[in-house]
Amino acid sequence: MRGSGSRRQFGTRRRDWVLGALLLVALALAYAINAASALVVLYPRAVAAVHALPALPAIRAGQTVLVVSPHPDDESLCCGGLIAGAVQAGAQVYVVWVTSGDGFELDSALLDRTLRPRLGATQKLGRRRMDEGAAAAAALGVPAGHLTFLGYPDGALLRMWRSPDPVRSPHTGTLRVPYTRALSPGAVYTALNLRRDLGSVLDRVRPDLVLLPSTSDAHPDHVATSLFTQALLGNAAGPPAPATGSCTAAWNGRCPRDCTRASRC
Repeated sequence: MRGSGSRRQFGTRRRDWVLGALLLVALALAYAINAASALVVLYPRAVAAVHALPALPAIRAGQTVLVVSPHPDDESLCCGGLIAGAVQAGAQVYVVWVTSGDGFELDSALLDRTLRPRLGATQKLGRRRMDEGAAAAAALGVPAGHLTFLGYPDGALLRMWRSPDPVRSPHTGTLRVPYTRALSPGAVYTALNLRRDLGSVLDRVRPDLVLLPSTSDAHPDHVATSLFTQALLGNAAGPPAPATGSCTAAWNGRCPRDCTRASRC
């Protein structure tokens, strides 16, 4: 029998090894997600494809830049430095978010402190992520009047691209845009309506430069965002976007009528 002052050494129980293994997995994921060197190690072909593209010319004062972001946070993760640099250079920067990011049910569970978040909780998350996206854009120097949320269904954009029929959100359960802050509240989740809303942003902004996801991205929403945008730009049959992460394909030209080729950001 052990004395009350004795201490158990780590590794004497199976639980210790399980916790240690989980910690190693977490560290490996943190490296893969955050370390720039991980891109070269994990995605060598994608990195080579990006570096084979011509470099994006410096953004100048007087230019207009539009960032097409699938979810709130993609605009900052992919293009935060470029956005801040463009603003400092005197360019006009706009951001449009296609979804409100309401599909992260684990986040909803943590915010509501429940294992089974209800449908209303995911909409609450969407509103919160919209606020966070706007705050991030403000920190990068983008005026509030240059921000647009479309509110289409997180996790269902590729289904919308493939079908003309209405699509139900797999996370909020709605068939319509539920956010009053969105460009078209109450719009039915159809490809036609998404094209109309995104097209209206392109027509209003008339950007010189459009930043959008790659069609080689692993995330279906990112792929669909790129396809919808390219189709509106009249460039659906043009060159492939670079095989890398979000918002790294750039189209130069006074859009949407005369966009040219992809560049490396």
